[in-house]
Amino acid sequence: MCHFVPKLKEALLVLATKPMSGSLFDEAVESIRKVLEAAECSLWSINRNLTEKSNPGDDKNPLSTSLLSRSVDVDYNFKKKTDFVYNLKKSFFGEVLKSVPNEYYLCGKEDVAMHKHKSMEFVDALGLTDFIVIPITDIYEKDKIVAIFEISYRRSSIDDDGWQKCTPIIKAFFSTAFHRNSVLLNDNLQKVYSKYDGGKLQTFYYNLINKELKEFFDYQGASFFIWDSYSNKFAPIATTDSNMDLNNPYYFYSKGEESTGWVGEKGKPIITDKICIDKCKWVEKTKNKAKTSMIIPIKHPANQSDVIGILRFLNKKNKCAPKVIDYFNEIDLKLVQSYAKYLSLIIYYDSKEEDQINQISKMAHEFKTPANAIFKSADRLLESIEYDDEDWLKKNLRNYLVNIADFSQIQRWQAETMLYSTRKQQHRTKYKTKKCSLRKVLKRSVDIVRPIVREEGVSFDNIVIHHPKKDADIFLQVDEEAFVIAFYNLLTNAIKYHDSDHPESFHVDVWYEDSDDVVEILVEDYGIGMDNKDKEAVFQMGYRGERAMSRNATGFGVGLSVAQQIITDFGGVIFVKSTRNPTSFEILLPKTIKS
Repeated sequence: MCHFVPKLKEALLVLATKPMSGSLFDEAVESIRKVLEAAECSLWSINRNLTEKSNPGDDKNPLSTSLLSRSVDVDYNFKKKTDFVYNLKKSFFGEVLKSVPNEYYLCGKEDVAMHKHKSMEFVDALGLTDFIVIPITDIYEKDKIVAIFEISYRRSSIDDDGWQKCTPIIKAFFSTAFHRNSVLLNDNLQKVYSKYDGGKLQTFYYNLINKELKEFFDYQGASFFIWDSYSNKFAPIATTDSNMDLNNPYYFYSKGEESTGWVGEKGKPIITDKICIDKCKWVEKTKNKAKTSMIIPIKHPANQSDVIGILRFLNKKNKCAPKVIDYFNEIDLKLVQSYAKYLSLIIYYDSKEEDQINQISKMAHEFKTPANAIFKSADRLLESIEYDDEDWLKKNLRNYLVNIADFSQIQRWQAETMLYSTRKQQHRTKYKTKKCSLRKVLKRSVDIVRPIVREEGVSFDNIVIHHPKKDADIFLQVDEEAFVIAFYNLLTNAIKYHDSDHPESFHVDVWYEDSDDVVEILVEDYGIGMDNKDKEAVFQMGYRGERAMSRNATGFGVGLSVAQQIITDFGGVIFVKSTRNPTSFEILLPKTIKS
């Protein structure tokens, strides 16, 4: 028996030093069969489901096993699906996984027959009598079985001592090979990416899922999503479905929406064989009905809690029988996750310019509204100058001038908001602090939004400032201009997102009072509101919630972020107290702000 060991080591060492390729597993399986003089050798992956309710890496309940490579010493036509993919429940391999103590499992034909092994016809045709099953473990998680190597004999001449020496060599080779495959994917795709410049990245993304990844594991459908800061959704950037319009907002996914959005929100992968197409928003068009899926998040290179992309795959093909729908597994998962780390750098680099374009587009849209109003008022003024009736001119001239002044003021405060949004650090030295009347700050903010109220067609009188004690005031040591900006943005939000179907319901209440500990300010409105999931996110720069996106309101999502920054810079906090009917923002300022 001893002469097998050095030959096995030598054969696998030669393969271990070769560059990885798609045929390496085939070469390894064939080499082992020849060295050990077996009738048949095969390599099988172990497949598990990772769903929304499971933890990635869960070892329990392996689902199925899939053929990765097979070598036989006679011609035999494998026809059945179960020759390539089969369920582990009550199967031969399933029982082996339960009983194998450590290194290998040795049995005879009786055990295979008792457990209804999927290849009994093959066993009889080749006259196989002895079977050795070797579990292949993850290179980093030694207690996790990711694959099975099976060796079949007509009559084995290798004893237990021989298998105790051969098994560790085979296990080590394949555990390492699966890891090397991930490294190879990174290396190959870096070379592929280097062929593209900024103007051809769309081609790179398309080739990534339609060609490059398929060389490592094949599938019928796939899509690649990237976080779009303009729509606050994951937008498809490339797909295998040629009939899909990538610009159609229907194909975008919000965070938490279905399984794809869940991956984007939670940052956890999903592998499943349970796809209910009737309940899906959409799936890629595939030759067979969607049965198996793998969805993987791509995380921000500097912030692992932030998902910036998603890769989604449907209906894996079996490597040895491409017509057979296979199951995705953790080998595939780790392969893509390894590359996702590199891909995240590409997305991040590429998206920075895209984010800037999106922000500029939003800013242009935001500034366009008051600019148009100024133009229209000025145009009417020019026309009126040529009007013959001096009484009519005197009567209307003031209104036109007020409009021009009002909208010019709005544009000024929008510009100030943008300037404050660039202050990334909390430096109070940037503020000009003085004793200010809170009532005056609030009244100035209300006066500024007057033209916006008029344009929206709601009642200005429905913006009311309250205090428990009539005419009472609170004096604060703050930057008055900064606090005017903060409340201007809170009020603007309330006005823009009023219920346009019921304009009579528009109402904004601003309450303020002080106690021994804090100054409390509450801004309430009865508009379209927000979803609970948006309570924290609305303070993020550039974020607009689902309800806000449903309205064609101007805005580029910096107002609440600026308000929060100013308030926290002065030691206060702002949070969403109620999401709807009313939508209320509460501000708490420390008592020291009064001194």
